[in-house]
Amino acid sequence: MKCRNHPAKDAIGSCTICGVSLCEDCAVKVDRSIYCESDVDSVFRPTPM
Repeated sequence: MKCRNHPAKDAIGSCTICGVSLCEDCAVKVDRSIYCESDVDSVFRPTPM
C-alpha cells in the first residue's frame, strides 16, 4: 500500500475517517488513531462559542 500524496512511499496506515492511505509524513497521529490533514481539522477544530 502506498501513500496517496507520496506514491513512492509506503503507507503506515489509513485515515480513520476517510480511509485514505498515508505515509509517516502525511499521517496525523492522535492517541491510537491516524487521520489525514483535512479530517483531523474537521474532527478536532474548536467550535466557536
